[in-house]
Amino acid sequence: MVRTAVQVPPALAAAVQERARDGRLRCLTCWEIAAEMGVERLAVAEVAEALGLRVVGCQLGCF
Repeated sequence: MVRTAVQVPPALAAAVQERARDGRLRCLTCWEIAAEMGVERLAVAEVAEALGLRVVGCQLGCF
């Protein structure tokens, strides 16, 4: 279950915001950011939630 991140690391927030388009972030993009930054995919989704972004195109059907 995705929750809103309580603490949002600035570098991760910047990476997520940089790749978001029209308030949305593709699920595959979340996976790519997670791999590049060495964090869990869920952490990226939680940051997106905290930033008010919607994750779309989910490969797992979670969003």
